[in-house]
Amino acid sequence: MIYIHRGKIFRNIKENSYKGFNLSINHGFNIETDVHFIKNNIPVCFHDFDLKRINKVNKKIKNLNENDLKKFKIIKLVRLIKLLKKKTRLLVEIKPFFNKKNIYKFYDIVKKNKKNIRLISFKEKNLQKLRNLDKNIKLGLVFNGNKNLNFIKSKLKQKQKHINFFVLYKNRLGNKKIDALNIEKIYYTFKKVDLKKIPKSKNLIIEDILT
Repeated sequence: MIYIHRGKIFRNIKENSYKGFNLSINHGFNIETDVHFIKNNIPVCFHDFDLKRINKVNKKIKNLNENDLKKFKIIKLVRLIKLLKKKTRLLVEIKPFFNKKNIYKFYDIVKKNKKNIRLISFKEKNLQKLRNLDKNIKLGLVFNGNKNLNFIKSKLKQKQKHINFFVLYKNRLGNKKIDALNIEKIYYTFKKVDLKKIPKSKNLIIEDILT
C-alpha cells in the first residue's frame, strides 16, 4: 500500500496542501499527513510547530486562528477527510501532545471515518489516550531511525493494546529481523523509490511519485 507523504505527489507541489491531497487521491493513492491544533483546538494539516520553514513567518501553529488558515493556505483536517474516496486510506501523524480539549475535538472528527483512517505518533501517550476512547481505532507507534532493534522488539513483547502497527524509517526497510516481527509495518521512504525492487506487500510512505 502506498501513502503519499504530506500529499507531495510531485516535487514542486506544496506539502500538506489541498491541491496535493486532491491530486494524490484522484490518482488512486492513499494519503499521509500531520496534525497540529490552532487556538480553538481545531486540527489542521501541517507538519512543523511553526510557520518559519513553509511561510517564512515567526509564528507558532498553536497561536493561529481560523482567519490565519486562509492567509497561510493551511487546511483543516475535516476538509481533507471530505476529499477521501471510499477506498482511500488516510494516515494521520499527531505531532503535539494531546490536551483535555483537543483530543475530544480530534476524535469527534476521525471517529466517523475510522475505517479509512489510521492514527500514528512518536508520542506513545497520545496513542494510549486514543485507545481509552476507542478500542477499535487503528493506532501506530512511529520510531525514528536511531531506535535500536531491541527497543523496537520490546514494544512488541509488551503486547501494548494501544499499538496495532509500527511505522519505521527507510533504514529499516529490507531488514530481515524487522521483517520477522509479527506486527504490521509501514515504512517512511520519503523520496521516490524504485517500486519494482520492493515487494508489493510492503506499506510505504513516499513523495514525488509522479514526475
